[in-house]
Amino acid sequence: MKLVLLTLLFLNASFSSVLNHDLKTRVDRQLKLLQQNLNYDFKMNYKLVMVKNDIVSNAAASFPFILVNENWIEGFSDKEVLAVITHEVAHLEHAHLSKGLALLTGGFVNAVFDINNPESLRERYSGFVRYYKLKQELYADCVAYNWLRELKDLGVDADPKSLNDVVRRELPGIDNFDEDYMGDDFVYTRFRAVRDGHPSVCRPEL
Repeated sequence: MKLVLLTLLFLNASFSSVLNHDLKTRVDRQLKLLQQNLNYDFKMNYKLVMVKNDIVSNAAASFPFILVNENWIEGFSDKEVLAVITHEVAHLEHAHLSKGLALLTGGFVNAVFDINNPESLRERYSGFVRYYKLKQELYADCVAYNWLRELKDLGVDADPKSLNDVVRRELPGIDNFDEDYMGDDFVYTRFRAVRDGHPSVCRPEL
């Protein structure tokens, strides 16, 4: 992961002349707004890295960096940018990358030795990966939802429902999707949780 991050930083530096610095300033402003206004003891002041390559197609977090694809976030409202940043900071604060790598390794070992399961190794492992990734994303959504709600209560221009506005940009008709048909679809499950309102105390990741 460190090698990937170094590559991203190199690519970012290599093409810094074509990056939209005004957009970076606007996104960075939302990161500072979160860290300076929320009543929370953050581990550190996280750093923003804007990229224009496809390695990060939207946004990602790798301690201590938040990586955001410029082409993806361009055109987002300030509330939507804040929602994206808040979600990624939630990942960082709860060490989701390192926890995920450890659990995915353990999950692979478990899948290998689950010899009584009729599914193939690939099916067993991919099922575990999907389950854990969904739990992680739901937890980050929940934390972000509550942080955004607190910011809104403090008078900051924030809205926890903006988490779903980001989803609507990529799936404009999601509000009209048939719930029975969508079932436990990864994106729709997250959308529905935000729509219905996350609890003030987030459920454990596992």
